Amino acid sequence: MSRMVGWMTCSLLIASLLAACAATTVTTFWKDPAAHRKYQKVLVIGMLKKMENRRSLEDEFAGQLQSRGISATAGYSVLPDEKPTKEIVAEFLKGKGYDAVLLIRLIREKKQRTYVEGGPAPTSISWGGYYASGYYTVDRIAYAEANLFDVETEKLVWTAASETWLKASDPKMIRDYVSVIMEHMQKQDVVP
Repeated sequence: MSRMVGWMTCSLLIASLLAACAATTVTTFWKDPAAHRKYQKVLVIGMLKKMENRRSLEDEFAGQLQSRGISATAGYSVLPDEKPTKEIVAEFLKGKGYDAVLLIRLIREKKQRTYVEGGPAPTSISWGGYYASGYYTVDRIAYAEANLFDVETEKLVWTAASETWLKASDPKMIRDYVSVIMEHMQKQDVVP
C-alpha cells in the first residue's frame, strides 16, 4: 500500500512539474498572408493596470527582441502615460524610424477552483486533516493578446491569444510568457 501511495505521489509531482513548465499556451493566432516584411525597429507597449507589471513586460519583450537583432524600445521609457492612447502613440512615432508596434493587452482574468483528490492540502495537515479525502485549489488564469501592427499602414500583421496560469510567487512568469510568444512569432516567421 505504501508503494502505491509513493507511486501516486511521485506521479502527481511529475505532472505538476510538467504543468508548471507550460504555464503559457498560445490558444489562437493569425498572420496576414501578405505580410513578408522583416521589422527592424519595434515599439513595445503593454496595456496593463500596474505600471510595475507594464515595465517588466515591456522590458522583457524589448530585451528578447534585441537578442534577435531587432531594435526595440520599451514604451514606458518614451511614453510614461499609464495608458497611452492611439493618438499619443501615433504622434510619438512620427519621424522616429519605427516600423512596427507590438501591443500586448490583458483581455481578462478568471479564477478556477479545482478539487485535488488524494489527501489533505499539504499546508493544512493536522490531526483531523488525515480524514480528508482531498482539497480545493484556486488558480488564476490570465487571457492576453499580443498584436503586431505595421506603423506605415497601421494594419495588424500578426496576433496571438494566449492563456497563462498565474502564480503569485513566480518572478519569472513574465519572462516565460514572453519567451512563449517570441517562440511563436519566430515559428510564424514574424521575427528572426
